[in-house]
Amino acid sequence: MSDDKMPQGGAKKEGSLDDVDVEELRQIVKETEKSPAERKADEEARERKETAARQRREVVEDAETALEADERNMWTY
Repeated sequence: MSDDKMPQGGAKKEGSLDDVDVEELRQIVKETEKSPAERKADEEARERKETAARQRREVVEDAETALEADERNMWTY
């Protein structure tokens, strides 16, 4: 059996290129080609997006909690 064929049973060879995420590698290459200022700007943008997403989740959780409280209070009258 040659080195580039999969062994019987379909198991992949360790370190096989089948495990490589090409899009992830492209992203890494793009990141390394950027200037420090561009990388910093990208990181800040990523942090803003994460903060906004976290805030949206918190708003939804608060709304759900308020709705549950309203539903409980509705049955106490």
